[in-house]
Amino acid sequence: MSPVTTFESAQRRLWAERDFTLAQELLAGEAAERVTSSWTCSWYDVGLRPERGAFAVIGRRMARPDLVGKTLYVQHGPLPGVSSRPGTPVAHRGVYVHCIAEASLVSDIAIARRAWMVLALNVVDDLTSMVHVVA
Repeated sequence: MSPVTTFESAQRRLWAERDFTLAQELLAGEAAERVTSSWTCSWYDVGLRPERGAFAVIGRRMARPDLVGKTLYVQHGPLPGVSSRPGTPVAHRGVYVHCIAEASLVSDIAIARRAWMVLALNVVDDLTSMVHVVA
């Protein structure tokens, strides 16, 4: 990893620790790469990782260590009650997260509980999500 990339990753990690709304603004960007269209996504708490905020952990079985240190956009949709008529854009729920580690997970990716609340209620165990690399 180049020093610039390491610095940028450290900066994005600090941004992800900020107030959640501010973290979303700081981490936001255009998706550079669509990683997948059907990863299972779940949430984690401090029992798995102590970080809180806009963070993600990738499952080891996904064999994507290159995503650690990257900012991801995890998207689930469409929103309830939104029509998907032809020619009408469909609104999705999405959250920006900074990927901090790989771990043994049941799901493909796990995001911190606060980030999860953007996608679903905590009573939901997992969702099918699209994952995009932002930076």
